Amino acid sequence: MAKLLLVAHGARLRGWAAAARDDYLARMPRGYAVQLAQRVPRGARVVALDEHGRELSSAQFAAQLARWAGEQAAIAFVVGGPDGLDAETKRAADFLLRLSSLTLPHALAQVVLAVLRPGVPVFEAMGIVSLVALAANGTCLALLWKHRAEDVNMSSVWECSRNDIASNAAVFVAAGAVWLTQTGWPDLMVGFALACLLLRSAASVSARALRELRAGAVTA
Repeated sequence: MAKLLLVAHGARLRGWAAAARDDYLARMPRGYAVQLAQRVPRGARVVALDEHGRELSSAQFAAQLARWAGEQAAIAFVVGGPDGLDAETKRAADFLLRLSSLTLPHALAQVVLAVLRPGVPVFEAMGIVSLVALAANGTCLALLWKHRAEDVNMSSVWECSRNDIASNAAVFVAAGAVWLTQTGWPDLMVGFALACLLLRSAASVSARALRELRAGAVTA
């Protein structure tokens, strides 16, 4: 298990910043142990945060962190105080990382670093919630089945319930894929597919409502 250390120079964070940092650090995926440290331990890879460092996307940061974890047991992220890090610390670092082109306050830099962690959805919760929702929505769909073609209102309700079933099943599949891959990509892919499905249903219901509205106007 790789150990990730956050070594922050300067004054202690205010309550809101410390709470935000700790909340995101607690969401680290399996395989990483996170702790706050006063100094960099011997043998650790040192990643210093600096405005002149290399800027990475979230995906690049996750991939880079995985490579570091495979090479060294401890990775120390060093955050400077209000005036940044001294030149000696930056020269001794193994990697200079820039979180943003913006100049971030000391407290916000710690929060952003925590947010960039390669998070993985909690697949256990995904699976349990999706199965419970699937049972509830399945019951609703069964009750609506014989009314699905009565009018645009019932058709819309039935289509929404059908989409709920598809969403629940897809989330359950995504939970299994997250468990297998230990990444968040299956969750993102399923979310995109569900968004397309819901947009298609919305367009279909809207088109039928317009047809009925025009037919009613002609009859009147």
